[in-house]
Amino acid sequence: MMKIAVLSDTHNVLRPEVRELIGQVDAVVHAGDITSQKVLWEIQSSLRKGAFFQAVRGNGDLELRTLPLVSRFELEGVSFLCAHKKADLPRERGQERIVITGHTHRYLEKTEGGILFLNPGSAGRSRSGRESSMVLLTVSSGSFDLQKIELSDAGEMEALAKDRGEIMKALEPAEASLLRIQEIFRRMDRGKKPGEIADSLGLSPKLVEEVLRIRVTHPGVTPGGVLDRMEVNSRTGYRDLKDKASHYTL
Repeated sequence: MMKIAVLSDTHNVLRPEVRELIGQVDAVVHAGDITSQKVLWEIQSSLRKGAFFQAVRGNGDLELRTLPLVSRFELEGVSFLCAHKKADLPRERGQERIVITGHTHRYLEKTEGGILFLNPGSAGRSRSGRESSMVLLTVSSGSFDLQKIELSDAGEMEALAKDRGEIMKALEPAEASLLRIQEIFRRMDRGKKPGEIADSLGLSPKLVEEVLRIRVTHPGVTPGGVLDRMEVNSRTGYRDLKDKASHYTL
């Protein structure tokens, strides 16, 4: 018997409860949009010794181009096919019993023609009021069972608080920071959504959200002013996270 954690769209956040769960299972499958090498390393370092791990590359994985776009593998007599987007799945199918995708941030389990099509939802930040979730699969001798796991708001808040400290690290050195902020400004002026900006620039969605929030709440602020404001915020910590997050659809 093998227990498999299936997750997707962590988007530069590894929730404490997700880290705990992946340290208890025999295998972990990630359907893409890990977003950073740092979080990939956090996932890999949380695995128990000898655990199987497979991840595929999502559209937001600009730092992780060595990850495969599509992966086929077999665990306990059950064959799997995994890709981030449905569009990336090969037209010619093999003998896959379980097909895993991500990208939509919406949980889905559907059986067609004896094949389970599974989207575990997003295990990262909740967006537009959608729940965050992942899946625990139990596989044994060619058969399987699954359990949907809904992730708590408390876990998200803890992960975001940790991310606050990482924001300033990501913005160093200062010259590179100003260039990033200027590019965020340009894309915001072109009407790009925060999530699109983060994906296209390979930045943390929380970092982009913070830059946009400061620009909206401080009209006329320059990129240098945004950087100064973020330094102040990094010392004062998170306040009213849910209220701030609700202003943006990432």
